Amino acid sequence: MSTTDTALVSAHDVVEAGLAVPGGAGRVVLVRDSSDAELRFANNTTTTNGVRRTRSVTVISIEEVRGGVAAGSATRSGVVDVADLVRTARDAAASAPVSDDASALIPGTTDHDFSYPAVETDLSVLSTVLGGLPGAFERAANRDVVLAGFVEHGVVTTYLGTSSGSHRRHVQPTGSLELTARAEGGRGSWAKVGTADFAGVTLEQTEDELARRLEWSARSVELPAGRHPVVLPPAAVADFMTMLYGYAGGGQDAEDGTTVFSKAGGGTRVGDRLGELAFELRSDPAEPGIECIPFLATEASGASTSVFDNGLPLERTQWIADGRLAALQYHRAGAQRSGVAAALADLALVHPNGRPHESPAHRPHARRGLPHRGWTCVRRGQQLQVQREPRRPARTRDAGRRIHQDGLAGEWRVPQPDDHGAAQDPGLQHELGEPRKLTSRVQSSRA
Repeated sequence: MSTTDTALVSAHDVVEAGLAVPGGAGRVVLVRDSSDAELRFANNTTTTNGVRRTRSVTVISIEEVRGGVAAGSATRSGVVDVADLVRTARDAAASAPVSDDASALIPGTTDHDFSYPAVETDLSVLSTVLGGLPGAFERAANRDVVLAGFVEHGVVTTYLGTSSGSHRRHVQPTGSLELTARAEGGRGSWAKVGTADFAGVTLEQTEDELARRLEWSARSVELPAGRHPVVLPPAAVADFMTMLYGYAGGGQDAEDGTTVFSKAGGGTRVGDRLGELAFELRSDPAEPGIECIPFLATEASGASTSVFDNGLPLERTQWIADGRLAALQYHRAGAQRSGVAAALADLALVHPNGRPHESPAHRPHARRGLPHRGWTCVRRGQQLQVQREPRRPARTRDAGRRIHQDGLAGEWRVPQPDDHGAAQDPGLQHELGEPRKLTSRVQSSRA
């Protein structure tokens, strides 16, 4: 990664210019400079590669209106006329209703690197993977396997300035390698590796994982439609729990009775035990290996986030502790109304006994069941189940695997049926609360 020197005005100068325009009761200026490098491949050959840079500028204006204050925002990309953007945001605020999330802007904090240029990435960051592609394609061809996928790396440099004196900057690197292998008979497998810098990431590791999964699917096992035990490896548990909290973790939504964390008769389920497993769900911007932005930077308000809270420090927070619901997400105004502490999160799942790289087939408790590898296999509002369909067998993204005793018995498929399928099973929703409330409302509260 490197710093950039281009024709774009420095991001910190854009922030200062936006704050310098007179007028209004308060202002927030948010600039995100993004740099991305990627390479894609298919049919055992590279297809496209390249780098790009983008910029997003948002101005949030706070204006006095009848009955209180209102916030309005305007966002543009690339080279922007900052003064015109401020005028647009002020006009939006002047015609907006009173903000029910209004609070005084966060007191000023200045990062020492606020004036530093944005950080760029390039294809050299992907060199450990790119150098392994020719060998990977050759090995795949020798096994009659076709590889496809992509590798990408991006860096987002965020600059936040407020009229209360905050000047914050954060650099967030993110990368991933996604690889799909297809073998004869339509067998396929998929794997993904996430990384900040690709240190220690090689194609050989992912190839080995895909080869093992393709071996699992060499044998087909028919299963009757209906309910079957499901085995969730650590990554899938993280997917489900993170998405659960993203959908249902808002405190105001819970108070309104619209989420699985709503208490019958009113209130929330904070303090209730959610299940027998004594797991912990926590957020911490300094969590090793998954560090993230340590302050709130948002372009829009939501049920549990507020533009008035921009610059609010994000702290280590326990959301589920020892299997009990410990906290829900609130912006400052909502927290004050409800008599609780304000809390926001980027989520990290911690399981007391989990070993992330262990195959579910090797777990001592995984005696029998269907491994399910991630949230992407289940549509919103549905539950994981084997359903009978007249033309298509039930499949997950990585095919269905069946665990039997201490090994994988093979890929599961559903025989063609003579009816319209099994009844829906509330499953996880029954474990956590009333059916169908898990995904009844979607709110994103990530900083």
